[in-house]
This record gives sequence, C-alpha cells and structure tokens, in this order.
Amino acid sequence: MEHKNIKSYEDLLLNIEQLKAVRYNQEKMLQADIQYFVSSINPVDIAKETVQKLAGNQEVRTGLIKLGLGIGSTMLINQLTGKHRILPIFIGIKLVENIVGLIGKKLRPKIES
Repeated sequence: MEHKNIKSYEDLLLNIEQLKAVRYNQEKMLQADIQYFVSSINPVDIAKETVQKLAGNQEVRTGLIKLGLGIGSTMLINQLTGKHRILPIFIGIKLVENIVGLIGKKLRPKIES
C-alpha cells in the first residue's frame, strides 16, 4: 500500500479501515497457506501418495507378488510340518517353492492386473 498524505481526521479513519482490510486479507491468505502446508505434511497423505507412486512401478509390483507368495508358502509350510522339525521344513520349503514357481508363472499376468 502506498504512502498517503493524511489531511483530515476522516482521511485518517479511512486509511485505518483500509489497513484493517489489508491486514484481514493477509491473515486469511496466511491461514490458507498454513492449512495447505499442514495438509501437505500429513503422514497419511504422504503414505497414500507414496503407495500410489510405487503401485505404478512394475519392479515393485513383482517384488510384492514374490513377497506375498513367500509369506504364504512359509505359513503353509509351518502349518503342515510344525515349527521345530528342520528336515520336513526344508523339504516342504523346496516343494512349495517349486509349486508356487510353476503356479506363479501361469498366474502372473492375472495377479498383476
């Protein structure tokens, strides 16, 4: 706002009202900027944006599919063989890996889509 010469009491009151209006508008703009900043650092929004970016990456999808199949096969093996028997676990792991590998090759296009 430019500097104005104040010649009367009415000019002074008018300038004060104008300055109050400018201040009010600046406060509203500042509040909007703060609101935008707070929403931009929201962890939930950051996580959503990151997941959306990663979901578009083919390597990440393939890695997640492998991870899911690995976890599923480990859970299946633990249920079938028990947790403390080493040899059955090893044999079961190899068996499930081979089966999952065969099934995974056939179902990979369907899983990715």
